[in-house]
Amino acid sequence: MMNKDILYIWLNDIKGVGIAIVNKLVNYFGKIENIYKSTYNDLVEVDGIVPKIANNIIENKELEQSKNNI
Repeated sequence: MMNKDILYIWLNDIKGVGIAIVNKLVNYFGKIENIYKSTYNDLVEVDGIVPKIANNIIENKELEQSKNNI
């Protein structure tokens, strides 16, 4: 199981992702873990998630920096 705190830090650290985007993603996917596991195609299905933000999420799945920020 993934640490939810680390995943929230990871998501908030991605360029172009703010609280409104986080809320849309959590509402759509149900759990932060599902956002992390999502594909580009999954992400662009979400209203308000443009290709650039979807790419930023997909290309930034390294969690080490987020772990260091706890």
